[in-house]
Formats: sequence, C-alpha cells, structure tokens
Amino acid sequence: MTPVSSLLYAQATSGGLRCQVNDPSGGLVTQATVLATSEAGQTQAVQGNKDGIYEFKGLAPGKYSVKVIAQGFALYEQQGIEVSAGQVQKLAIALQLEEEVQKITVSGEAPTVSVNPENNASSLVISGKELESLSDDPDELQSELEELAGPSAGPNGGQIYIDGFTGGQLPPKSSILEIRVNQNPFSAEYDRLGYGRIEITTKPGASQYHGQGFVSGNTVSFNTRNPFVSEEPAYHSEFYNGSIGGPLGKKASYFFSIFRRDLDDANVVSAEVLSPDLSQQIPYSQAVLNPRTRTNFGPRVDYQLSSKNVMTFRYQYWGNNDIDDGIGQFTLPSQAYNANGSEHTVQIGDTQVISDRTVNQARFQYLHDSSYQAPVNLVVNGSNNLIGPPLGCLLLAQPCQIYVSGAFTAGGNSQGVQTDYENHYEFQNFTSINLGKNFVRFGGRFRDNSETIGSAQSFNGSFSFPTLAAYQSAESSIISCTAAGGTSCAASGANEFTINRGIPSLSLNYADLGLYGEDDWRARANMTVSMGLRFETQTGIHDHADLAPRVGFSWGLGRGRSPKSVLRAALWNERWA
Repeated sequence: MTPVSSLLYAQATSGGLRCQVNDPSGGLVTQATVLATSEAGQTQAVQGNKDGIYEFKGLAPGKYSVKVIAQGFALYEQQGIEVSAGQVQKLAIALQLEEEVQKITVSGEAPTVSVNPENNASSLVISGKELESLSDDPDELQSELEELAGPSAGPNGGQIYIDGFTGGQLPPKSSILEIRVNQNPFSAEYDRLGYGRIEITTKPGASQYHGQGFVSGNTVSFNTRNPFVSEEPAYHSEFYNGSIGGPLGKKASYFFSIFRRDLDDANVVSAEVLSPDLSQQIPYSQAVLNPRTRTNFGPRVDYQLSSKNVMTFRYQYWGNNDIDDGIGQFTLPSQAYNANGSEHTVQIGDTQVISDRTVNQARFQYLHDSSYQAPVNLVVNGSNNLIGPPLGCLLLAQPCQIYVSGAFTAGGNSQGVQTDYENHYEFQNFTSINLGKNFVRFGGRFRDNSETIGSAQSFNGSFSFPTLAAYQSAESSIISCTAAGGTSCAASGANEFTINRGIPSLSLNYADLGLYGEDDWRARANMTVSMGLRFETQTGIHDHADLAPRVGFSWGLGRGRSPKSVLRAALWNERWA
C-alpha cells in the first residue's frame, strides 16, 4: 500500500512517530517490535506499552520505513512515511494473518498534553476497544456521545458531523472507524464554537475480505412486572447488526453495514377517569403494545484513481416506524399516533495529495428526509373535515381532545396530521499546507436546504379542565340537558379552550456560504499561535458581509519538549461586519 492514508489524516502535533498496533479483530498487540529506519539507514526500535502504543521521539525530518515484527503475525512493512518538523505522525497498524486486512489509517488515542490546538483538555478520540464499549443502539450511542461532548455553544445543542457533513442520522456503530470530540474548538473552520462538536469517520474498504455480525434480544420473561398494571402484553426486542468489506479489483474496495432494531415495547397508562354513568371517579390502568422498528444500511466504496488521488462514495438509508406511540401515564389509548420517517444520504468525496506538503479535499452530500405522523383517532364530527366548527367538541364528545389536569388526557388527538419533507445539498472544499512551523488551512462550505412542513395541530380543538370534578360536573350537565331535549346546551368548568384555523402547510428555502482561512504558527517549541478569519453569508437576513476573526494561543509551561501543563487563551468574535 501507499502512504496516502497517513497523508490524508495527518495532524499537526509535536513529536515524531506514534503507532498503534492491532490484530485483525481490533485487539491490541503489546508484544511486538516496531522499527523505524531513516533514508540514511539509521534504525530505531521501540516496544509497546499496555495500550499497544509504540512511540518514537526526536526523529529528524524525512521519510522513514516502518516494520512491525510480532510472533504469529505476518511481517508488516511500510515505506515512505514522512515525518515533518513540528508534527507527530500517527499510524494505526492492523497486523495480517493469511486472510486478514493490511492497511494504514489514522487511529485516535487519549489526548496528550501539548501545545497543539487540537489537544485541549476536553478533546477526546474514541476508536478500537473504547468504541466497542459504547452502546450498539444508535439512539443510545448518540446520547452517550452528547454526554461526553458536554455543553455546546448556541441554542441547538451538540453538533454531529458524519464524514465531515452536517445533518444526517447516526450510522450503525459497526460502520464507525473513529469518533473525535471537541477537536480544536476555536478553529475558523467551524461556524460555531467547537465545544460539543462530534466528528464521526466511517470505515473504508479493505484489501482482504472481512466481516462480522451479531444478534441480541430480550423478552418480558427476563424483566420484572410493572406494578401499575396486572397484565402486560408479551413485549420483546431484537437487534441485528452485521458488516462486510473487501476488495473490488486492484484499485477499489467496499464496506457494507446493516442494522435492524425491532422493539415491541409496552406503554403503561395509569390514570383517573369517570365511571360509565359519570357517578364516581375510578382508577384506570392499561398496558398498550408500542411496536417500533429502525433500519440502517449502506455501502461505501473507495476508489484509488492514482497513488495520490482517492475517491469515496457512500450511501445510507435510515427508516423508522412507530405504532401506537404517545400513550402513557395520564394519556389514554385514544391519544395514540403512528409515525414513520425515512432518510436517504448520498456522499461523494475526492482527496488529492497535491504534493508532499499539500492535501486538498472536495466533498458533496445530498440528503432527502421525510416524516409523517397521523393520530389513530382524529375524526371531527364524523368526518375528516377540519374546516367547520366541530360539533362533537362543543358537546365534549370524543372527537375533541379533553385534558383534565392530574387525571387523564382523552378524546381525539390534538396533534393532527404532521408532515415534513426536506432536501439538503452541501458542498465543501478544504486545502491544508504543511510549511514546517506553519500549518495553513483554507476552504469553504455551501449549503442549500428546501423544506415543506405541514401541521394540523389543534385543528380539532382541545378543552382543559383544572380538576376531574370540574369535568364530571360539565359532562353531567350537558348529558342532562340533551336528554331533556335541549338544543343549546352549555356547561361551565373548563378553564381553557383552544382551536386552530388556517393553512396548515409552509414551504421555505434557505442557503448559506462560509469561507475561512487559518494558520497554526509554531512560534517556539512550547508555543503555538493560531490565527484565522471566517466569512459567512446566508439568505433571509439583510447583512451579507459578516467577518469573524479567531485567535488562539497555546503556551506549554515547564521545560523540555513535553510540557506538564499548557496555558490556552482564545479570542472569538461570532460577527464582525
């Protein structure tokens, strides 16, 4: 293999050469010998630590060949690994058996103390065994990552990027190579402060066939009984996950993963309602089955156009279906709704090594997202007409939603039919240049988003009552009035009535452009100064000339090449026009 991978993922840090050695299954290899030989023929050998890390320090700039010798594994050798001044070249080495994979990728590790802007105290790199310890459920995995990332700038929480792109559903864990959290938070490359930023890199193909799979499940038999219901449906859950990868000729490789989650969960209602004759208040409890499914699958193909140019194609499908959702505690089964959503993602990337110092990356993404939600019970006056006054609602009958504080919510679901269709286009181009003491980056991102939203929320009306006794009095009054032949029956007791009217749909389109340039200058061995400038503009606002300077400073305290602590400071201006 060529050193393209190391060039693609190299990071500007202090040091020399750091290797992590794994066996074909991803396990750490700690009993190997790694040798680095310079072009002048000088060879250094190191042994690994308990984490499988083999580190060379104080290497002179130049190209090196790397050999790994370990009992039970084939000899590993890689030529042309370039070590530059002011950098630590990181290599993740997978040793090969007769049928295993040989490749070079950059693998993360726990952050070290250095003046590199990316090695801030909150930065984190997750791969290998650390990644395996996280949840296999994509929803739970996302929650875990957001907890690790901590609070973020802005009102929308953490930022998740899949192969450098915004938006999109989290891929299955089996297709994730590495996760980086809070890297270089003050970089001009980012439109927002980088804290809470989660960057996910998916797995590329490999030169040999390999795969994995697992199935897990759970049933009601293994769980304790819910104390709020006497009978529970036979709920259960299953997880299916698998992946396979290998070569597609001499210049291409592929990786395919699939994930399926089937949950037949149970929502428990524990409320207070009226008896059929409205004479007394009685407890009500019921467990309702809530089937939910999620499907993720997608291939990735990597094609080597030349020794210095690699193209990547990736597709992902995400589908989610919920039946009888929205029930529980005081919310009765009549409030159930069904929801389904799907997402199609297409990504194309081109990475070109222009020279030994310059790398350019161009990327494009198209994302189509759709969602549909419909209440199980949404009938107004015996029809689906949401225009005229709902007679049933005026008489406190079923089609209208009835909310009684601390007791129950029943009747027709007030959320109505909700739809959302979105098309998202994104193009990026980034260039990085290693100039020794200076590491320069510049590029830009353009996004265009069109969305059509429909919502008939509260088109069927909703009554709110402060107590169950107030609702009991109102219902009894209306029933007595209508039984006596009344035609203009009315009742008091409700403290609020809401109903919406209008056109329940909206279409919009917006686009934004961001350009940036920055320079990480290694002023001294223990000092790095980062200077950057970002320009942003977007549709929908009158100001289209927003400039934001970014300045960062890292000073290693103490003597020697490895400081024991680092003092960091930054100036960040979100808008300067």
